[in-house]
Amino acid sequence: MAYQEIYALENPTTGKMKYYLKGVTKIDNLSWMFKLSSPVLISTSKPITEENNSQSHQLDLKLARSMAGKEKGLITYDIDKDQVMVYVRAFYGHLKWDLSIHQVTLSHAREAITDDDEYYSYVAYAFLEGMIFPKIKTHLKPYFLNANCKSVLERGNLTGKVTKIVSLLRNSGCDTR
Repeated sequence: MAYQEIYALENPTTGKMKYYLKGVTKIDNLSWMFKLSSPVLISTSKPITEENNSQSHQLDLKLARSMAGKEKGLITYDIDKDQVMVYVRAFYGHLKWDLSIHQVTLSHAREAITDDDEYYSYVAYAFLEGMIFPKIKTHLKPYFLNANCKSVLERGNLTGKVTKIVSLLRNSGCDTR
């Protein structure tokens, strides 16, 4: 809800104050706020994934899954933008008004990810899943993760080869093609 002014009037017989709003507008969908606002005013949560989602954020996970659809995962790669895409909960302004779940580039969610290794693990995940270079997926998978690329996103569950990929990406600052 947005309003222009608040009036406070005192009832002369009872002495009680009564408040009135002028120029009231109900806002149902705040997605326009996310799209049109300055990036300085928008903050995000960490990317929503099955691996890093706590019990208290299960609703976010369900919403993100429904937005992604059955064919796509929560982490994707957009060839046109040359960016890894993730789902996050977005907030507006210093009061952090909730703007719901949105798909953003990984670099847009960078501020919420405090650990460099975690940030580059999302890039490594997209790389090892064959999202960035689809033709090499079948060649990489047997060498790095045997079958499960999702372990890249789990803390403490990285093989030596995957840790090396994450550190190489971090050291070179590579988060795009």
